[in-house]
Parts: sequence; C-alpha cells; structure tokens
Amino acid sequence: MKIKNFINGEFVEPVDGAYLPNYNPSTGQVYSELPDSNEMDVAQAVVAARKAFPKWSKKSNDERAEVLLRIADG
Repeated sequence: MKIKNFINGEFVEPVDGAYLPNYNPSTGQVYSELPDSNEMDVAQAVVAARKAFPKWSKKSNDERAEVLLRIADG
C-alpha cells in the first residue's frame, strides 16, 4: 500500500514520485510505502493551507473534527 500526501483536499503522489519503505518493527517486513516528500511537496501544501485558512478558521471545533474524521476514514 502506498500512502499519499493530503494536499488541497486530495490524496496526491509526491511530486517526484519517491517513496520510503515503512517497516513493521517486529518482523522487519515492509508493509507500506510513505511519500518521500521534498520542498516542492511542502510548497504545494503551504499554498493550499494559506488558501484554505480563512474558511477553515471560521469553522467550529465540531465542524473541524467532522472534516478530519472523514479524512481519516478515507
């Protein structure tokens, strides 16, 4: 399973397509791959966060929790 970055409301591949193995510490087996994000991925996330902040900051704690729980379920 490949884990993706969550940027601008979407799960996206890292810009350069690089991934790191995620090991199960008890067996040493790789069970997923994590994005090896770089400065371009971070820059995209920062732009998206700045754009979303005005609307996000007006949401109640309950509304924010609902959105985060939906992301976690995805």
